[in-house]
Amino acid sequence: MLDIKGYTTFKKIKPINKGWSSDKKHYIETVANKKLLLRIAGILEYDKKNSEFEMMKRIAESGVSMSKPIDFGICDNGKSAYSLFTWCDGEDADIVLPKMTKTRQYELGVKSGLLLRKIHTIPAPDEQEPW
Repeated sequence: MLDIKGYTTFKKIKPINKGWSSDKKHYIETVANKKLLLRIAGILEYDKKNSEFEMMKRIAESGVSMSKPIDFGICDNGKSAYSLFTWCDGEDADIVLPKMTKTRQYELGVKSGLLLRKIHTIPAPDEQEPW
């Protein structure tokens, strides 16, 4: 992790043990009090993760409210690929949704569908099947 661009500005690094991916995830706070999400994957996943990062940049540029891509590269002396994003504060949906009314859950589902429609206006990467 020491060879990640900007590492010297990290004042807090906290592992995140949630999510579906096998990436190692960390909550980062910088000396400038910026909150970030750091994802680290094995180097064999480099091409896939680079493609995901580039797609996320395209989606963010379209105006979708999301964690913004900041940097992508190689770390751990060439053994890993990393992605760095802005942090989005929030709560886990699997905890919060059951506490909401069915009407509110439905409203959020519709909103999510509209965001997904917007994302799908961006063509899928060449190496991937169309959305």
